[in-house]
Amino acid sequence: MNILTKIDRALLKDEKCASLSRELQTSAVFSALLLSRGVTTAEEAHAYLQPDTIPLNDPFLMADMDKAARRVAAAIEKKEKVLIYGDYDADGVTSLSVVSLYFKSKGVKVFVHAPDRFKEGYGMSEEVIARYAREGVSLIVTVDTGSKAINEIAYASSLGMETVVTDHHDCAGELPKCSAVVNPMRPDCPYPFKGLAGVGVAFKLICAVESVLNGKDDCGAGLLDEYADLLSIGTVADVMPLTGENRRIVKKGLDKINEGGRLGLRALLDALSRQKGKSGNVNVSTIGFQIAPRINASGRMANAMLSYDLLTADDRETADALAGELCALNEERQKTENIISEQALKKLEELSENDRVIVLAGDGWHEGVIGIAASRICEHTGKPTILLSIDKDTAKGSGRSCGGIHLVSLLSGCSDLLLRYGGHELAAGLSVRTADIDEFRKRINALCAQTPGGEQAFCSADIELLPQEANIRLAHALRQFEPCGISNEQPTFLMRGLTVTDIFALSEGRHTRLTLQRDGMSFTAVYFGMRTCALQAARGQSVDVLFKLSVNEYQNRQTLQFLIDDLFPTEEAEKEYERSVEAFDAFKNGDAGRAGELPSKEDFRALYLLLQKLSGQESVSVSYLTAALPSFTVFKLFAALDAFCELSLVNIKFTDGHRAEFSYKLPETKGKVDLFSASIFQK
Repeated sequence: MNILTKIDRALLKDEKCASLSRELQTSAVFSALLLSRGVTTAEEAHAYLQPDTIPLNDPFLMADMDKAARRVAAAIEKKEKVLIYGDYDADGVTSLSVVSLYFKSKGVKVFVHAPDRFKEGYGMSEEVIARYAREGVSLIVTVDTGSKAINEIAYASSLGMETVVTDHHDCAGELPKCSAVVNPMRPDCPYPFKGLAGVGVAFKLICAVESVLNGKDDCGAGLLDEYADLLSIGTVADVMPLTGENRRIVKKGLDKINEGGRLGLRALLDALSRQKGKSGNVNVSTIGFQIAPRINASGRMANAMLSYDLLTADDRETADALAGELCALNEERQKTENIISEQALKKLEELSENDRVIVLAGDGWHEGVIGIAASRICEHTGKPTILLSIDKDTAKGSGRSCGGIHLVSLLSGCSDLLLRYGGHELAAGLSVRTADIDEFRKRINALCAQTPGGEQAFCSADIELLPQEANIRLAHALRQFEPCGISNEQPTFLMRGLTVTDIFALSEGRHTRLTLQRDGMSFTAVYFGMRTCALQAARGQSVDVLFKLSVNEYQNRQTLQFLIDDLFPTEEAEKEYERSVEAFDAFKNGDAGRAGELPSKEDFRALYLLLQKLSGQESVSVSYLTAALPSFTVFKLFAALDAFCELSLVNIKFTDGHRAEFSYKLPETKGKVDLFSASIFQK
């Protein structure tokens, strides 16, 4: 496997690195990591490592902000009826919560609306606008939506309603004609930081309004104390870059949540603790993998207003009930997602291996879940993925991207085939005519092939570590890089030539723990999500490992731990494996040189019993099988599997080009089968 490192080890001996290490009194590896993030001086390092000191940008630097703030301030002063119109995901719901809570703090009652994904779809609806016009609403404030709602906002204007748009989605081209369009992604917007989530832009609006009403010019530092928890959830959930002022926002939000935080969030965290059986400090991963999915679950499976009600709840009994409901909806979402992912993986076999973008469609796939299923396929293939749910003549879809490929840019090149689309670089939604799906698949793949970065990326790490450099001091120091996420990823390391000395199954084989050794040093490593039977390594084998450093705390004792991202046989071990595969292929073509390694009856029996035991697993690795069956070589295993397949005892599909991992089924058989009648023995 070709593994790239972003930092050449020569940098560790460079004078820049040495100087920074002396000033910060830290290791060369730590300083090299800072330099790779554009941090070149001790002053810059202190600012980067202390997010609380990062300045908040002046909200009035955004195009149209002055007009937006004055119009909203006037609505507050006149106690106008205002509709806050949002989106149904976690970013949209937190945006609704922040703005509505701010209005309520000013004594203004507002209407709040998140669209029903199934009845209204994405974005604004004329029917909803008409309904609130009848309620006497004179101003609509959009959050996390609206930049492309040209017709809907024109309709609102025809009913006598003004609109202020706050959004962060790509908005090249015509803008709605309204009171203001506040969006840092506007081509004419001079705002210096383009990475705000929808909730971040909505927050900037209330900061500007506060300035208009009360003359405050602290760029929102005071309001950040009040709303940072909601801001951090929306920012992390929408996969925004954790650079610039987002680092300050998310750091402040995590501190607020861990100090007790909002009543609804406490109820959700308590529900999570009961469900998971453990609790601890909330970090970016907690938001991304536990809190956000449950907030999103209401919009995916029911109605997003359930999550809004939780985040704005002011009594614990209501909050507890809502938190329990969201956890139940999330479990339902997970089951539905698993079904769609399994179906999508099967359909994946029908596509060309040359496709750069995966486009899959299924009848009646749950619209609220296909986005998460697309993420799983994207992770599985390493390619941008779009899943489409077909409903008669129309298909609604959701896409996820990776490897620096801008998804919305690709979709814009297919706009004549699409009924609707929107989103940003890493995630997007779309609608397409069912009859156009095949043409859409061809077009988006052709565009991706012409796009820089459209080729599949290599595995990469920040820097290669030597065993003596991997220590608990470095692991502790790296905590200062938090909060980590998009554009500020947790440092990833490469270590080559480690020997696997022990393998342990965790959680009934769903995760794997390994002991690795090199140069007389031993390391404990955990490979979450890697089923032990699919691990492409065995005891005694030499491997290269991509990992993150962590501190494991158990019974008041701290130890160093590797968290494995990926693991590969060393180049030498891979060559040895390839030689075994080539020898088997040669044997099949008449070279009888290794006939002495053919399986015996006892070997066949042992392998078949093991396959029966492992039946139902997604895949099994050759390394696992040869390690579990000490009498087996790679050659013998392939010979036995070949005979099983020929005689229809096992149906096998290899999942990689090296034939190192495969999935299989065991068909029902009647009567005895003469294993030695297989052609591999007859030859």
